[in-house]
Amino acid sequence: MIEGLVNLITPAYNIASFIHRLLDSVLNQTYPMIKMIIVDDGSTDNTREVIRGYIPLFEQKGYELMYLHQENSGVSVAINRALKLVDGEFLSWPDSNDWYKEPESIEKFVSVLQDYDDEVGIARCRKEYIDELTLEVTRTSSFANYGIPESVFEDAVYLKNGFGWTPGCLIIKTKFLDKFIPGRNIYSNSKIIT
Repeated sequence: MIEGLVNLITPAYNIASFIHRLLDSVLNQTYPMIKMIIVDDGSTDNTREVIRGYIPLFEQKGYELMYLHQENSGVSVAINRALKLVDGEFLSWPDSNDWYKEPESIEKFVSVLQDYDDEVGIARCRKEYIDELTLEVTRTSSFANYGIPESVFEDAVYLKNGFGWTPGCLIIKTKFLDKFIPGRNIYSNSKIIT
């Protein structure tokens, strides 16, 4: 595991017209150590060309962008493939149509996790929903400020108190991923849609 490295894993499918937002927002980050792994799940548009066009830009910034292609097998299969390549201390998994609003987003995520040793293994932030055409914010998520750790698990399972699984809004210490999912395999089903 590479100390300080943030891995971003992103499944992609026919997202050529949107993925530039995510890639540009990663390039705008202030955090110095980022490796992004994108698994193209059999796109039939020019997703491949768009992503590959960003590889030199990532290299110029000192980041790594890894592009993998697979036959269309579903988002969970793509995520499982990327999970095997995670080698950083931290992991986040933004969707291909997400992006980071602030240049300090990843830096703030990492700072929170570093401030709490092993008392905290995951951090999250509020998310904003936007209109894809106008890019105007249509609503912002809200959730309880947890004081009792036991409530977080129940809220996560039952999606209570505003808890939601928006992947790009979460970052985890990779050692906790390995503790709870030692084989790094999530449930796979080709019928799961993104």
